[in-house]
Amino acid sequence: MSTIKMLTYNIMELRKPIGDLVNLYFNANTKDERDKIYLEYVHKYNRYIEFHNAFKRYHKRLENENKTYCYMLTFTLKDEIKEDKFDEVNHYIISQSQRDALQVKNCWLVKEFHKSGKPHWHMSIETHKCLKKSRFKYYQNKYGNVDISKSRVKDLHESINYMSKSEVPYQLVSNNKSVLEDLTNTDK
Repeated sequence: MSTIKMLTYNIMELRKPIGDLVNLYFNANTKDERDKIYLEYVHKYNRYIEFHNAFKRYHKRLENENKTYCYMLTFTLKDEIKEDKFDEVNHYIISQSQRDALQVKNCWLVKEFHKSGKPHWHMSIETHKCLKKSRFKYYQNKYGNVDISKSRVKDLHESINYMSKSEVPYQLVSNNKSVLEDLTNTDK
């Protein structure tokens, strides 16, 4: 191998992808290890700006992974939905709260009745995902309307208090685990 090819190979070996460097830096156990990574790969090859920008992106991603959102959802029914479908709707709402894709941390549900006798459901959700109304298109097409409001507070207490004005809400999910699964597992 020629000297130029060997030199190029060595430089490419030392010029690790910036994402790997940030990962190494974040996972280093001591300050000495972090300093060594910084000096060997960032300082030596003048990658300050690149490293700084990648560092900020990595830090922001970590913040977003730990972010929680609190929502209050209200499920109402179309006028043409008859009483024999109420249990089906109830099952659908409960099953949606159990979906892994929603990353539900805590969930409370209460079923209330209008003066007409038709039910509507209030659900209070704490999740790591941002919920959009489009997620509930199936419900909207088949059963009725979904109103979603993002809570200004960082916990569910306010919406649970609102939900408990006429009925006692029950918890569906607690700390990413289905409460209903716990109830069925205790029977065994």
